[in-house]
Amino acid sequence: KQYFFALGINPELSVAEIISQFKVENIDFKVDLAIKTALIITCPELNDDFFNKLGGSKKYGEIINILSSLEDLDINGIEEECEDKFRFGFSLYNFSKSELKKAQPLLRRLGLNYKKELKGKGIKSRLVESKDDELSSVIVHKEKMIEQGADIVLIKYKEEIFFGVTLAVQDYDSFSKRDYGKPGKDAISGMLPPKLARMMLNLASTDNTKTILDPFCGSGTVILEALALGFTNIYGSDKSKEAIEDTESNLVWWQQYNVLNDIPEIIRLKVEDLSKHYDEESIDLIVTEPYLGPPLRGRENDVQIKNIKRQLQDLYTITLKEFAKVLKPGGIVVMVWPVFVDRQDNKLFLSLKDKLDDLNLETIDYLDNLEISIERITEHRQSYFYCREGQRVCREIVVLKKKN
Repeated sequence: KQYFFALGINPELSVAEIISQFKVENIDFKVDLAIKTALIITCPELNDDFFNKLGGSKKYGEIINILSSLEDLDINGIEEECEDKFRFGFSLYNFSKSELKKAQPLLRRLGLNYKKELKGKGIKSRLVESKDDELSSVIVHKEKMIEQGADIVLIKYKEEIFFGVTLAVQDYDSFSKRDYGKPGKDAISGMLPPKLARMMLNLASTDNTKTILDPFCGSGTVILEALALGFTNIYGSDKSKEAIEDTESNLVWWQQYNVLNDIPEIIRLKVEDLSKHYDEESIDLIVTEPYLGPPLRGRENDVQIKNIKRQLQDLYTITLKEFAKVLKPGGIVVMVWPVFVDRQDNKLFLSLKDKLDDLNLETIDYLDNLEISIERITEHRQSYFYCREGQRVCREIVVLKKKN
């Protein structure tokens, strides 16, 4: 079958996450299209469980047909499992402004005609519309369009239009609760978004029976996402007393809504002392966001940024050495390296790749040799770029493997 995934704001990372999950579940797949807004793949039948693990995709669904023109679109019959109410609407991806100007009135006419046909069949219907090109996950969920309707997806690429129907949308509510609802958080330790933590865990491309460590646990974002994915052998540490207290209070909060058979071990520990506490080659997986430096306001000069970069370079070098000691052969590290944006909008990366060989570590790039039409800012570094508009400190997501 052919499936589509509507991608998040950092599409290269979203695609890498999906590919890593195909690999961990041993699913044969072929990438048919990978563009900024959507991924289309052919694979054996998927279920919602596969999609619900993901952090970087807004919705997924099945491709029904490939059209050469919107005039060929036929939506008759998509209501066949409906009883008496039907809500439907259109989500458009990768259409240019001029194409949207023609497409939107055409689709509205098609939708209104379809409503008349449904009325003739005794079905009450509603055409759901939005000011945006696509119907958001929130709209699709609140309008119950999966259960009682159809989010009709149209993805334009060159001379073709992929026509599909959404099968599931991201559980935005649970991500939001773990982001804003937890009691322990602050501007420093609580900055890692849960969706990004989920993507990083999935990029480890491993099962949830493995031993996992977050040595910069902050307020416990990675730990909570690991619990949500079913990991049970979880360790966390941080040098900050406040961070440990935040994580512990968040675990108590988590227990109010979830059964915890195995409580994660959380200790106060400097990263320099990691190998003193954990046995050599005892950890399967490290997923973490170390200290990214002080927040930048855009007023810093080149000298100030270089000083921050040099200090972090030293911290990250020590960190990687400790990771290499406690990681099992074949073990995985998924971590954030900061990327600084100067006044001229140049991106300044840490120089750490040349240290990996000496530590017996190598990079993993899930997008290597894949044909994708997505700009890859960090392709030459075999990593993934994560940034929001206006940020002066962005994130480079690096996946490392300890050689056997």
